[in-house]
Amino acid sequence: MELIGKGYKEAPQGGNVFQGIVWVARRVPDGYISAHANQARISSFPLNDPENCLYSSDVIDFARKKGYFSGPDDQFSFCDAYAPLDFSALRACEARVWSFFNMFAPNMDQYLDYAMGHNPRNRMPLWVKPSRKISPKEVFDAMRDHYEGTPMDMTVDIGAGGERSPYRWRPMSFEVDGTEYVNERAIATQQTGFWFVSQSRSWLPNEVGGILWFGVDDAATSSLTPIYCSVTEVPECFREGNGHMTEYSETAAFWIYNRVAQFAYLRYDHVGKEVRKALDRWENDVLEEVQKIDQVAARKSPANRKKYLTEYSVYTAQKMFDKWVDLDKYLMVKYIDGNIKKEGPDGFLDNGHGKNIPASPDQPGYSEKWKRAVARDHGDILQVTEF
Repeated sequence: MELIGKGYKEAPQGGNVFQGIVWVARRVPDGYISAHANQARISSFPLNDPENCLYSSDVIDFARKKGYFSGPDDQFSFCDAYAPLDFSALRACEARVWSFFNMFAPNMDQYLDYAMGHNPRNRMPLWVKPSRKISPKEVFDAMRDHYEGTPMDMTVDIGAGGERSPYRWRPMSFEVDGTEYVNERAIATQQTGFWFVSQSRSWLPNEVGGILWFGVDDAATSSLTPIYCSVTEVPECFREGNGHMTEYSETAAFWIYNRVAQFAYLRYDHVGKEVRKALDRWENDVLEEVQKIDQVAARKSPANRKKYLTEYSVYTAQKMFDKWVDLDKYLMVKYIDGNIKKEGPDGFLDNGHGKNIPASPDQPGYSEKWKRAVARDHGDILQVTEF
């Protein structure tokens, strides 16, 4: 479903009043996937197929009134009328849709020039057929994408720095010698406040069937926890009033996940990988656990289901929070000062007196591309002189 505000008009009694929205909704065919990234994607649509397409009664008339469209009704395109493409819409929005499709559907290379903003006429379809059935975990991970493995891969150019970081701080463009360039806007971004994946299982009782896999901050550095749709209580780590954007809270998930993310951003090639391992372990374990929770809950009465699933959702969210508090401390100890402390099979090496101590650390340095760039830029100052 896509909707566009109609703006404001002057009210008879004075002031301005909101005019409402125009909208269109299309049913995604069974076995297909669709995606959307802050840019209208529904073009033309069937006008007489209410089983598969619904729309506001004035969606075409309003476009005519505003001068956005002048052709016959059967040639009307929602996105072309209300959100026409420009380079920014393609590269910052449609490119993310392309990357999502590219993870699951074959032959998406044919639309690469469209995603990169070079050929707006080569429009991607609204939905594509994936080459396999997609698991919940694969959807979670798709939300963590930075164009890895594509020409827009944010970890490989010099902008990634010496630690192969897939992040570019705002603004989203910059200029050099009169030429404008873009900073990629990937699916995963540091600007995220919260994110979720909704899982709907119609074959289970209503109290059990809906789960919001919920997380806070950047999807690439945060884990998801199951919140059943029937819960009657919010976990403390997600509770409103538990800290805010200018007030740090020791008990808020938002802030502990931001702490870990900030460290990962600085040393993404090593700390980022460590964080990813931690969230993969968590999510894989909980996905397996949820299958058992579903079975237990389904055997209970509706009222008892809500109580049981609320207790489980709250407990599990708080358990995840506690794990991230421990992860924050662990990462600080292991990666302090640009070094990496070595580990034995059971953690840090034992000193023989019942205490774990770090062995001599590794010093991984920087990526080869970064070293070459520094040599080109400042080599005359840094070059070692042989005597």
